[in-house]
Amino acid sequence: MAIISKRFFFLIVAFVLLSFGAQAAIDHELDGVANESLVEGILQITPGNPALPEENALDWVPCWGVNPWSYDGQWIVYHSQIGSGTGSNKNEICIIRADGTNWQRLTNNESCDTHGNFTPDGTKIVFQREPEDDAQIWIMNVDGSNQQNLTLVHGGPMIADGCEMKPMISPDGTKIAFRACDGNEGIEEIWVMNIDGTNPLKISGNIENCSKHSWSPDSQWVLFSADANDDDHSKIYKVRRDGSGLVMLSEEEGDFCENWAAWSPDGQWISYHRRNWGTDDTSDLWIMRSDGTQKQILVDGLPDGMDEEDEWVCGPHSWHPGSRWIVFKKWLEDSPIFLIDIQTKQVSQLTEGYRDGRMWWSPDGRNILFQEYRYSGDQTRDEGAYNSDLLVLQLNETFAFANQGDINQDGTVNIQDLLLCLRMSLGMPVTIGENVYQPPYMGLVMLADMNGSGGVNIMDVIMLLRQILSVWTPVM
Repeated sequence: MAIISKRFFFLIVAFVLLSFGAQAAIDHELDGVANESLVEGILQITPGNPALPEENALDWVPCWGVNPWSYDGQWIVYHSQIGSGTGSNKNEICIIRADGTNWQRLTNNESCDTHGNFTPDGTKIVFQREPEDDAQIWIMNVDGSNQQNLTLVHGGPMIADGCEMKPMISPDGTKIAFRACDGNEGIEEIWVMNIDGTNPLKISGNIENCSKHSWSPDSQWVLFSADANDDDHSKIYKVRRDGSGLVMLSEEEGDFCENWAAWSPDGQWISYHRRNWGTDDTSDLWIMRSDGTQKQILVDGLPDGMDEEDEWVCGPHSWHPGSRWIVFKKWLEDSPIFLIDIQTKQVSQLTEGYRDGRMWWSPDGRNILFQEYRYSGDQTRDEGAYNSDLLVLQLNETFAFANQGDINQDGTVNIQDLLLCLRMSLGMPVTIGENVYQPPYMGLVMLADMNGSGGVNIMDVIMLLRQILSVWTPVM
């Protein structure tokens, strides 16, 4: 039997794509998998330009901020350089399913469209249009219709002759956090507006040089980092969405830079990246309580054999929906993906041999969306047939969110869950953490609409409440 080389195989695949004029996902099976006990396979979902298969396309998801997954885990939004413009202005917003089917192009212009994210009900997408210095915030229906400029709705940009960029929808679907900037003066501020573009409000106080904002799971707080003294010593701040309660969570003194902060889905922890200057010059992954206490390092160097070059942990990372694991990458000879178990601090390498990054965990915990890059001389899983593609890391059932104890597997319900739901059914206030929810519990109802149908069943509410109320302490 003749042996067909891998390169020749991909040439055949490319010919088939050209012949039928359609996109097809590429199953890479275990190519580039470092741990077969955790990973079941890798699927490349964006091979080239689906509209013109003979053309290459650069496909991207943001490295931070906006999660490209829809809340029900059925869709992924991303931007692809398939437009008619030049350079970054070729970027258009697209959506696709996690198995690579049902690709749809939503925007078609000579602007730069990026940073798309779904509303919780899955009916709309908020995104950024134009390059950063001139960026504005737009919203459209999930099919690409009814595109509306939200920056113009409130008479923006809020900084004269500036931009509004990096829009991020709050988990309750009522607000958008964004960064307002003036590229000429170097001013960058964090603002919040209503989902319809009205009532913009600056929440970062007098702090400038702000970046990397993210929402708390209950939609009440916004994290951001800021290099207030413009000396490469960025600090992490927390503020309520109405601008009150602004507080710095980082230590006041220290020769370090902290950023890339993200809340755990249960709201108990904040993970972040620290770059230590001076003689150490290391980059680490840290964690702290949501009030800034119990700071501890998670990853400062991988076990022997994994980190022979003692390279750095990269800033972007993503939480598992059950708040037990964090996925991150390190700069080695390539850039493999790792995960850490927060409870045990066990580190596991997931990929190897390629430049992987920009990881985003799916809502059900079984998949990690990531981006594979190709720089000069780099190897890719598809033998260089395409550049900068999106792939899905398929994990085993250990990571299924339903198996993490959010709902009893025997169909029973805890008394704590019943009491909370009983109070809600009677129209009584419900206290969760620092927040008191009053009827009609709009924040909770929108978050608990797991299937995006607009209705909520009792198990959805229980699932949400148990996620918010779950408390655990990492092993020290």
